[in-house]
Amino acid sequence: MPGVEAVEVTGAASVRFTLTGPPGDALQVLAAADVVSLAVREPSLEEIFLGDYGGEQR
Repeated sequence: MPGVEAVEVTGAASVRFTLTGPPGDALQVLAAADVVSLAVREPSLEEIFLGDYGGEQR
């Protein structure tokens, strides 16, 4: 699905993933999966910076 990356199964009924871009398509899939709980976290400024410029610091 566009925008969904780094999918990780974290338990028998738990999944973690990274979403970039509009959430509409992902939310439709989650709604069809009968999700009972959802946690959303915005990336920190450091995570955004490292994602744009890589982990190497000079």
